[in-house]
Amino acid sequence: MIVDNIRFLLQDIRDYAREATDLVGDRDASAILSERLREHGVIRTTTIVGEASAQILRIRPEGFPGMELREAVRLRNTLVHGYGKIRMELIVDVVRQDLPRLIAAVEALLRETET
Repeated sequence: MIVDNIRFLLQDIRDYAREATDLVGDRDASAILSERLREHGVIRTTTIVGEASAQILRIRPEGFPGMELREAVRLRNTLVHGYGKIRMELIVDVVRQDLPRLIAAVEALLRETET
């Protein structure tokens, strides 16, 4: 059983990961960087995915199978604390390659644990 606060965090991961995916779309890093609001949106949504992942790991340190929560936390930490290390190319790769798998894993877990 998933407690309500973890369910809420999983829903945030799903929703913000979807939003990041939509914001990136088929754009490359330079196209995203040319639209300041889009750039901020991508950074903010991926940061929220990482923060929600960190909060889940505080409650449930083992995480969940199939979810790379620690990777999301590492990206969040870079975005928040490593200002000079932010590379949009990396963020775009994460959004395209990792977030769809994370979204699928979260959706499966939410469906499996519905009450």
